[in-house]
Amino acid sequence: MVAEAACVFRCPSKLAAVDAALPWSGQWRQRSSWAVQQVMNALADSLMFYSLPKEWWSRTRTNNPLERPIRTLRMRLRTMGCFHDVPAVEPAVFGQFARWHKIKLTHNS
Repeated sequence: MVAEAACVFRCPSKLAAVDAALPWSGQWRQRSSWAVQQVMNALADSLMFYSLPKEWWSRTRTNNPLERPIRTLRMRLRTMGCFHDVPAVEPAVFGQFARWHKIKLTHNS
């Protein structure tokens, strides 16, 4: 459901996104009517990024400030391989967030 909804936001235009959202909502409404209703209620606001220059779309599709760091964290942790247990993961996760925080602080000064 989520993967198919994500396709709506990868359309080449706002009109194409609306056209993709309608069949998506019809397909999933019976299985998860509340979730579909939430997406459709916020669709106009969610598609506002189409009013910006096209080169900005990839960065402005979401207003979730955590999405980018989480995506970066996943990418970095995948290269490290498998972890034995939670204590093995903690230094890697906290190290990445400390690195990101340090980089962010230096860019803001």
